[in-house]
Amino acid sequence: MIKIDDITVVIVTFKSGKVISKCLSNLSQFKKILILDNSNDEKLKRKLEKKKNIFFYISKKNLGYAAGNNFLLKKVKTKYALIINPDTFLEKKNIQKLIFQINILRGKFGIIGCNNSAKIISEEKIQDNIFYNCEFVKGYFMLTNMKAIKKVKYFDDSFFMYLEEIDLCKRIREDNFKVYVLQNFKIKHIGASSSSIGEEFEKNRNWHWLWSQYYFDKKHKGYFFCFFKYTFIFAKILLNLLIIPLRKKNKFYFYRFWGLVSSILEKKSFYRPHLF
Repeated sequence: MIKIDDITVVIVTFKSGKVISKCLSNLSQFKKILILDNSNDEKLKRKLEKKKNIFFYISKKNLGYAAGNNFLLKKVKTKYALIINPDTFLEKKNIQKLIFQINILRGKFGIIGCNNSAKIISEEKIQDNIFYNCEFVKGYFMLTNMKAIKKVKYFDDSFFMYLEEIDLCKRIREDNFKVYVLQNFKIKHIGASSSSIGEEFEKNRNWHWLWSQYYFDKKHKGYFFCFFKYTFIFAKILLNLLIIPLRKKNKFYFYRFWGLVSSILEKKSFYRPHLF
């Protein structure tokens, strides 16, 4: 029988001091919570390390979502890890529901997510309980089977942000593990609150969105597919840059263009927000 002590909580943060306390307040039942801060927040570390079940790590550089989670997942000793964003709030009653449902599945899954974050493929009925078989779930809440995670060699840390969880789910499914969501299992996710939002962060998001899109498509669909898809996108962004240079939004098109070109040229996902 799977118990709550068989699950380690994993949280990657970036300037998340304002929201993470509420997230953690509902996770007190878990014996071990691993946190990696990507913004070098010593004050947050001192505050949270007072709790016996929290193990806090600081990265001297911003590793991003994939590499940050890999850092923590490699420290997990339990059979399962719950990857959750600091701006995601899991009610205590749902924790017990989660444990109950895992036991129905008898641990035969790769990833479980909440059904407000998934692309559903089909429905499966197991012991009168409905599980939705999914193509992917979103990265702000992922209960992962460590056996599956290790077998596919964790997240692809070439991604800095965007699509890394979809890539992980795809590889896990290709390795014959199931990706599920639970019936009527929803959680509250604020969104865009894992970090401080501002112009620099918007530039960062625009750069990485196109970088990650091209990298994902090239990895899974090949150059031929990318040529046809991104010729149009490339032309559209370039047209926006040339025809309407004074538009306020236009500065973000430049970062999309830069991110796409960098990915096409096979440069690493190097752009970081200048927030310090």
